[in-house]
Amino acid sequence: MPEEHIKKLGQRLRNIRITKHISLRDLAKFTGLTRSFLSQVERGVSSPSIASLEKIARALNTELSYFFKEDFPKDFSVFRKKREKRFLIKNLKISCEVLVSDTLDIAMVPILFTLKKGARAKEESLWPYRKERFMFTLKGKIELRCGREDKRKLILEEGDSLYCKSDFFCKSMSNIGNEEAVILWVVQAPLLEK
Repeated sequence: MPEEHIKKLGQRLRNIRITKHISLRDLAKFTGLTRSFLSQVERGVSSPSIASLEKIARALNTELSYFFKEDFPKDFSVFRKKREKRFLIKNLKISCEVLVSDTLDIAMVPILFTLKKGARAKEESLWPYRKERFMFTLKGKIELRCGREDKRKLILEEGDSLYCKSDFFCKSMSNIGNEEAVILWVVQAPLLEK
């Protein structure tokens, strides 16, 4: 494979891994490949075999063809509502869905949180979103517990928005309304793992 294609393949692997909040260590565990080898592939230093790429694609829940797609278009991506949904969290009361394709080198990630009546997302579900973020309440009424001591309480209703700096993070987000709550979060893409 030409060096240029190896570098593009590595960039695509890194982009999808970061978008899905998967560390190199976890990807190594899921695939049975070494962290060192995966790092070399991401940096365009090593070329993986098709068998290795199949393991990586399976672990990242993506199609093998993703790694070989043409580069056009480079600056936009359409994500259709009828697509296969990509959930970071999904249970009976809470879902967290990524709303952007992972084919671009993105700087921001829009995420849709849906909380059933009475549902509460705790800190461990929200930790990847501690960087600067924008929140917009599309539907319902939520309560945010924020700050280092969990002392700040904010209520956001439909149409309310909030912009947070990284030192002002959510300890929990609860649906306190009488219907399902839907919140759009736009967060900075994770930094590349060193």
